[in-house]
Order: sequence, then structure tokens, then C-alpha cells
Amino acid sequence: MGVVQALGNYYVLDASGVVLEGPLAVYPDSVSGPKISGFQIDKNTRIMVGCQLPVQDMAQLESMERVLLALEKASMLGRVSLIDVHSRGNLYAMTTEGTKIVLGDDKKLTTKLLIAREVLNIRTPMGNLKGAKIDVSSGKDAHYIPDVLPTVTPVLTPTPIPTPEPTPV
Repeated sequence: MGVVQALGNYYVLDASGVVLEGPLAVYPDSVSGPKISGFQIDKNTRIMVGCQLPVQDMAQLESMERVLLALEKASMLGRVSLIDVHSRGNLYAMTTEGTKIVLGDDKKLTTKLLIAREVLNIRTPMGNLKGAKIDVSSGKDAHYIPDVLPTVTPVLTPTPIPTPEPTPV
């Protein structure tokens, strides 16, 4: 289940993209799934309960379904607050801690999320997850990029001053 903001209202969707509830004026806090962003919806479209969300690109709904299923398999559904499906080759999720998980395409999503979960488990006790990024788009390993990279502190070293040679007479 997820929540979509479209045409100025919120709509609750099931995993396949069928509208279960809406239009709602405020974000429904009773929904256990994440917010889904990135859908391309025509401004003149009518969204109806019981019907599939009328998106321009059906591949976005397929990607959403795959990500939600993988999140459930990886036991991360409750830890993700947002899924972005704007670009099928550049999917990402945001955790409740504010960490961006770069998923890339929708292949091997469960593996990617299991890798990300392990990185989160290791990094959570260290803190500072807000604004960090975990890139698992390869499906083989993770690249953790903190929000603020350490700055290099220059070390002052004395510059040798050459002594002038005497002038020949």
C-alpha cells in the first residue's frame, strides 16, 4: 500500500496501483506504506476509487509494485517513507531516517534492499544518517556517501627560503 499526491489531493493505492481511498485533503496517517512520487498524470484526468491510477506510463506502476513487493520481502516496508518512480532506470527510496537509497533499475530489487538494510543496520548506531546516500544500483555492493564529507585540513609547513649567494667581485 502507498499514498500518492495528485491533482491537489492524496490517494491511497494498493500495490498494483488501484485507488482504495481518496480524494483526501490531508495526508492519511493511518496508511502503513510509503508515499509514492514521480507518477506522470494528466491534469485533466479523473481519479476514481476502485480504478487503477491513470498514469501516462504504465511502467511506473509496474516499478512501484516491484519496489513495494521487494520492500516487504526485505522487511523494510516500515522503514521507507518515500519511493520515487519517475524514471524506471533511476528508482530510489527514502528511509524514515532521511537516507536516500539509490536502487537504479527495477532488477534484483530484493537483493539491493537487503544490501541497503545491512548498511543501515551497521550505520544506524553511528548516527548521522540524515542526508546520507546508499547506492545499491549495481545489485552487488553498496556505496555509502555521508551527507557531509570530511574536510581536509591543510597542514602549514614552512616554506624554505633560499639564502642568496654572494655576488662575485
